Amino acid sequence: MMREEVYRTVKNIQHEEHMAPGNPLCAGCGGLLAVRLFHKALGSNVVWVNAAGCMTMLSLYPYSPIPPFPHSPIPPFPHSPIQSSWLYTAFASAPAGAQGVRDALDVLIRKGRISGKEDLKVVVVTGDGAAFGIGLRSTLGAIQRNLDFYYLRYGNEAYGNSVFQMLSSTPFGSSSATTEPTPLFPEGNSGRKRDLFEIWKAQKPSCLATESAFRTVDFLQKVEKSTHINGPNCSYHRLAAPRAVGTTRRKQFASRSLE
Repeated sequence: MMREEVYRTVKNIQHEEHMAPGNPLCAGCGGLLAVRLFHKALGSNVVWVNAAGCMTMLSLYPYSPIPPFPHSPIPPFPHSPIQSSWLYTAFASAPAGAQGVRDALDVLIRKGRISGKEDLKVVVVTGDGAAFGIGLRSTLGAIQRNLDFYYLRYGNEAYGNSVFQMLSSTPFGSSSATTEPTPLFPEGNSGRKRDLFEIWKAQKPSCLATESAFRTVDFLQKVEKSTHINGPNCSYHRLAAPRAVGTTRRKQFASRSLE
């Protein structure tokens, strides 16, 4: 259940974990740490709605053998280390999936099938591929409908499940799978990064925040405050992890980026 917590220092962070150890994600993934902290702030009554992306690898949890494959290193899909509910959706439709979950919960509560204490917090978790690209329209539609949900975007700045291809969040001067430096484009990616935060802001969601898992107390404080606000709660997580897109040429072309 969700508990109202006051986070003043790291000593106030509860020891209860909602994620089992070990998973197939990249070591040091800042997005994974964000999910872990988000879950701590919201409590155990959570349903995660995941848009296709690198975080989907959480559904291939390799450390809990399941019959009839007790010796398999990777059990059959789906299996997750998250000790709550998990719903996988197509790339573009995680907010639509969240709408369905939220509507179903509201109907069950209205009919008395479940109590208010059994209600779940609906959280969409996406990388930049869904947040900036394929799933942006679905997100804006959910905000426009004033859907009561949380949206956690972890900033990997590329399509993480397709060898890190460039998209509209990839910074200028980056070398991605589709913007490698060439004689014609020595700077790599020649495009500019889309300002997703301002796009969200223009839609006027109920709550809007930038967060970083490196600033743990600040992160938890913002999530805890958002639990008291109904409607769309959008979190723009600045990824605290080694980036998969190259950055070696950014300084060389920084002056051009500021022109």
